[in-house]
Amino acid sequence: MTCSGTRLKVFRLILIAATVVLVGSSAAYAEGAAVYGAIAFSEKNGAWGMSDPFPDEQAATENALGFCSRYGAECKIVLTLQNKCAAVAMGYKNEVAWAEEGTPEEARSEAQRGCLAKSGDACELKHWYCYRPQ
Repeated sequence: MTCSGTRLKVFRLILIAATVVLVGSSAAYAEGAAVYGAIAFSEKNGAWGMSDPFPDEQAATENALGFCSRYGAECKIVLTLQNKCAAVAMGYKNEVAWAEEGTPEEARSEAQRGCLAKSGDACELKHWYCYRPQ
């Protein structure tokens, strides 16, 4: 075997080993990962904001407050969650309800139910998201 043939074999082995390590570590990270979300709400005008997914609670709450503050003042965090689904529903007179559940269907259903209890009228599902490791 030539010197370049040996180098190619060693390179292939290193590449295979690196792939095994990367795949193994990403699978372990996904299993133990925490994904946080938050919902902010303003009682003053009914504005709300739902965060993007984040690896820590503080970043999620800041993100939700930022979204809410674009549409209203005096926003406060009303829900923080980890590795669960959340939904927001709104009535036609700006009644807002939110829910945190284990599945998207449950979260959407509970948000709708909460909104209907407040409004007594029809409600529209505005947004939902499951904060879970990908």
